[in-house]
Amino acid sequence: MEMKDRYFLSVPLQWPGTGSARQKSSRHPSVLVHHGVNRRKKEFLAEVLNYDLVISTYALTYRDEDILDKVEWNGVVLDEAQNIKNSSTKQSQAVRRIQADYRIALTGTPVENRLSELIGR
Repeated sequence: MEMKDRYFLSVPLQWPGTGSARQKSSRHPSVLVHHGVNRRKKEFLAEVLNYDLVISTYALTYRDEDILDKVEWNGVVLDEAQNIKNSSTKQSQAVRRIQADYRIALTGTPVENRLSELIGR
């Protein structure tokens, strides 16, 4: 079986699309939205193998860390990364524990006070 590149995108709860279930198209990357009370946590490890991109929230990254850290991610993308600038929060620590070949942090919020806000400890 051919290995598939797999990416994880963590977004704020209000991000558009977190209400959608599963989206697949032949012309676009296959996307699994891992969100909500009906998310399929038990089936996740088998199901994730069929998708290129998994989208979830920061809160669920912490709550479901036990399954997310079992996936071999090629990359982790953090949208609105100011949500994890406090390195002592549980969701910030959970995001940093996810193993990936690389990480990208995106933010529209300027770094205000400290250079440490840019550093993923």
